[in-house]
Amino acid sequence: MISYDIYKLLHITMIILFFSSVGAALLGEEKSKHIKILTGVSSFFIFVAGMGLMARLGVKHNEGWPVWAYAKLGIWVFVSAAAPILSKRVKKSNPIFYGLVGLGVLAAYIAINKPF
Repeated sequence: MISYDIYKLLHITMIILFFSSVGAALLGEEKSKHIKILTGVSSFFIFVAGMGLMARLGVKHNEGWPVWAYAKLGIWVFVSAAAPILSKRVKKSNPIFYGLVGLGVLAAYIAINKPF
């Protein structure tokens, strides 16, 4: 059985990797296939580690999730979908990147404080 700390380490590591690859895609000159793959794989592992963290917190998948979990999931789905779409449609965009980072910070705030 994987511990809470291992899931948390994986979750945070993948978030760093995800935003690094999104930054490379949105702020860099070259749009390589490697960056796209890294974005997708890290996004998948953010989800897997997040589900593991919820299980370690005692949240059951067959019961209703807390509202904060739905909020985080919604932010993750939006950022994970928007990042590759926007990086393909715009050449270079600082405001879009910082907006996505801002949503990531909001998701972190929700996870830490569980305001609802």
